[in-house]
Amino acid sequence: MSKKKANKKIRTRDHVIADLSANHVEFHALKNHFSIERFEKDYGYDLNLYTYSTNGEIENGSVFIQLKATDNIKKIKNNQFVSFPLEKRDLNTWLFEPYPCVFVVYDAVKEEAFWLYVQSYYENLKDFDLDKVNEYHSVNIPITNIINQSSIKRFQEFKSDVLKQIEGTIKHNG
Repeated sequence: MSKKKANKKIRTRDHVIADLSANHVEFHALKNHFSIERFEKDYGYDLNLYTYSTNGEIENGSVFIQLKATDNIKKIKNNQFVSFPLEKRDLNTWLFEPYPCVFVVYDAVKEEAFWLYVQSYYENLKDFDLDKVNEYHSVNIPITNIINQSSIKRFQEFKSDVLKQIEGTIKHNG
């Protein structure tokens, strides 16, 4: 075998920070005694969060999480918001998903992440019309929406609210 330098695939910075973003969310989920599964193929979701009751029983449903990691986070409005463009293709999936979809932007430089409950954000966005979106729509995530143990517990509450709505529909129709 020649001592020439081999031409091999490279693990890029983008690969590293993508894994760090997943690890960051997973760490806080595990601290709540929850579990995370990573999707092998990315068709709009990177992680699935499973929650458990205080006695350890798995709860119905899950929370879908999409991650984006960057070394160049864009803060706007006096650094009160993180701005990030979302693809219309993703919005077409997330906005019609019954269970909560959480979008997470990971700041690899500061090793912190910001979250947005996608369906709630768009339900409350005045005059938003998905049909009028071309390829991208930027969201503004409050910098107070930081990923930590408390935010992961909030994701559990979002899912619980959806389940209550589903149960109400079943009882009403049943």
